[in-house]
Amino acid sequence: MAEPIVTALSVDQSVLSDEEGFDRTYVRFTFDQDVIAYSVRCMGTSHNTGKYVEDYDKYVATQSDRYTVLQAKDLSVKDFRAIPATTIISAELDYTELYQEGINTINVYGQNEEGTWSSYNQD
Repeated sequence: MAEPIVTALSVDQSVLSDEEGFDRTYVRFTFDQDVIAYSVRCMGTSHNTGKYVEDYDKYVATQSDRYTVLQAKDLSVKDFRAIPATTIISAELDYTELYQEGINTINVYGQNEEGTWSSYNQD
């Protein structure tokens, strides 16, 4: 199976600072296939390098926030733990999570059911 491809949909603010109202932004993105984990990083070149911003890696035991008991009763384990393809995901980025003013890149990576992570893409 091919690696997940992320599509950035929107960013609320492209410039952050310590000024109130400009100190955080939300990045919205989606993947082209189901993912069981994602990682948002400032700088870095892989899902586990650079500065941590946000991640998601939940499994069945902690997944109850996505489904009620009635909704979950007919789901397979795979469906229960995966984020379905094309689901819009929102990650919050705070100005304190940046390295240095003017040189930051935010990277998003996804992990598919086979354990393959998205690779670094500079586009």
